[in-house]
Amino acid sequence: MKCNYCGYESESEFKFCPTCGANCQVEVQNNEPEFVSQPQNDEVQPQPEFVPETQYQQPQFQNGGFQPEPDYVSVNLAKAKILPALKDTLFLVICILMTVSCGLSIIGGNIPLIAILLTVFSWLVYSAAKKDIADTKNLRSISGTVYASYIVMNVCAGIFIVCGLLFGAVFSSIADSMDLIMDEIGPMDEATRLVVDLLFSGSGWIIAFVFLFMAGIILLINLLGYRKIHRFAKSVYVSIENHNPNMIEYADATKTWLWVFGIFGAVGALFSITSGVIATLAAGCDAAVAIIAAILIKKYVLTNEYTAQ
Repeated sequence: MKCNYCGYESESEFKFCPTCGANCQVEVQNNEPEFVSQPQNDEVQPQPEFVPETQYQQPQFQNGGFQPEPDYVSVNLAKAKILPALKDTLFLVICILMTVSCGLSIIGGNIPLIAILLTVFSWLVYSAAKKDIADTKNLRSISGTVYASYIVMNVCAGIFIVCGLLFGAVFSSIADSMDLIMDEIGPMDEATRLVVDLLFSGSGWIIAFVFLFMAGIILLINLLGYRKIHRFAKSVYVSIENHNPNMIEYADATKTWLWVFGIFGAVGALFSITSGVIATLAAGCDAAVAIIAAILIKKYVLTNEYTAQ
């Protein structure tokens, strides 16, 4: 018997080829193995439709900040609190009064550099606010100008302190010199020596006390007043940039100090009538600016109401 697959031959019959293991009892034609083919279909079988997977969209970042989705609306509550005050007619009045005060001071021969800078920055802030823009750049400039005023007042206080100490030391030295001169002239009774000491040393220390007292007043106003006003001005633009109205600080203290400056400024304007009409009007404008600013802070900042922007 012969295997039709591998050609193996044997005298004995076998069902499966001992060499290749093929089934040798399957009927074959032309000595070729029979293969069963799959029926062919000429029709084009439709391919399954490819559905792409939804790709994950990465969050978009620009200039280091997260950009919200188009359907997300970010509400700046700090801007909603501050911007109405900057658009208010009272703020326009403040700008006008500051301009008049600077003009009168220049006419009177004085150039108030810090007041001029505050006036320019205030006009720029008001102009931007009328376009619904919170101009944090110029608000920052206003804060910096207030801080510059704070530094100048500290320097003035330091000058007064130095002048007071110098006056006391110099006049005391003069008094000691006068004692030596009078000893050389002739004997002097205690009453005359006491009068000389009071005339030179005493008057010198009185002048020194005046300078030191003025320095103390300036430092007190600076630390308790202008410092808090600067902190408030700084917190305004910081709160707008961070969308957080809770970052506004010293609003109540600033309002109180503005009232104090306004009232004392008005009283000072009345007493400056003898100095001339120009000085009186300039001081009156400055007092009015402080009072109106205090009103704006109370109306818009010291409230829990917001205007949607």
